[in-house]
Amino acid sequence: MDILKQLKKKYESLELEPACWVPSGIFAVDYLTNNRGIPAGRLVEIVGEVSVGKSITALYILSIIQKIKGAAIYIDFEHTFNKEFAEKVAGFDTENALILQPEYLEDAFKIIIEITQDLKKVSNDKLIGFVIDSIAAAPLKSEVEDLANTQNNIAEKARMLSLMLRKITSFIDDTKIVLVFVNQFREKIGSIFGHQYVIPGGLSISYHSSLIIEIKKVHDIKSQTNICGYTLKYTAIKNKLNIPYKSAVVDFYFNKGFDNSQSIMEYLVQEKVLEKSAGWYKYKQNSFRSYQLSELIKKHPDVLDIIKSKIPNFDYYDIRKLVEETENG
Repeated sequence: MDILKQLKKKYESLELEPACWVPSGIFAVDYLTNNRGIPAGRLVEIVGEVSVGKSITALYILSIIQKIKGAAIYIDFEHTFNKEFAEKVAGFDTENALILQPEYLEDAFKIIIEITQDLKKVSNDKLIGFVIDSIAAAPLKSEVEDLANTQNNIAEKARMLSLMLRKITSFIDDTKIVLVFVNQFREKIGSIFGHQYVIPGGLSISYHSSLIIEIKKVHDIKSQTNICGYTLKYTAIKNKLNIPYKSAVVDFYFNKGFDNSQSIMEYLVQEKVLEKSAGWYKYKQNSFRSYQLSELIKKHPDVLDIIKSKIPNFDYYDIRKLVEETENG
């Protein structure tokens, strides 16, 4: 044991836990890491098919980073950023964020390193959030200059990402940098058996990521005949921070964002606080629907204390508004 202590002192044994955790603002996401949130100093990838809420999920994370006095940088390769939608639905403060549209993927990594170095000169303990949206849409310099040579461009993108990620992984380790890559599933042409999708950019992001979150659309949410939102399922298809393949569902509305009520209700069932039967949630002889969490709290204020004790990131969910209404009578 004395030898081990000497070796630890000599070689400075590393801190293996992330430098900090950042709430995502979405309970279904935080649940994947045992209600802790998104890890700083690690790579996180958000993947899914078209229009399943990947970008809005990433914006929610940046919005929370802003709320806890961090710096938010959104790198938009898709050129689809909507200021009004981001502010209204995700609560993203565009005036106090850096929104960039670099020409090449190589530039994005240079930006990450340069901005981080500049901010660290001001404060070495600064929380910084980066989102690259998306890897699938990000072109290489060689790709733009040689549009005809598509096959080599595909391989070159994978090689470049592999090289840059080896550097960036060690660069952000043990820091308060949250780095989120948004990526898309692309259909394999001519594939009949096995997995029908491929992830652009090769496997290097998957190898280097500590957390990969897959988003799937479960079904549409309708108001009369109009679609007003989706029910989404989040699954940790890779998780070095908790048990992999945990999943949770959440409702997303186009006009107001994520509604965490159902996710929290399901979690309370799992924790044996509530009982569930045929779509109803029961607590002390009273039954509630999944969207009636506010009614449950108003009728049984003791549930609020239970939620606070079990969900550390509670203050960062929209449910907090319901609680404030309850506490104010």
